[in-house]
Amino acid sequence: MYNMTRKEAERLGLRSGRKFEHYYINPNGKLEHRRTGRVENLHKFFFVAKVKGKNGTDHTECFLYYLLRNQDRNERLYIKE
Repeated sequence: MYNMTRKEAERLGLRSGRKFEHYYINPNGKLEHRRTGRVENLHKFFFVAKVKGKNGTDHTECFLYYLLRNQDRNERLYIKE
């Protein structure tokens, strides 16, 4: 599995303050929307985001950049414009 760096993620459009959507792929192969979030800080191989869960609570979570390239079998991240 190939890990991305901060510069590659910035080329894809990831910046502080940008919104994103986190999806989970269920065993049947269908996408399920998990949560939305807003990017707070970018680091070398991951970013920190404020995430709103399904029950409406806000918390901080870290995500690896490789999720932006759809390289994980179970998860996807999509940047919102």
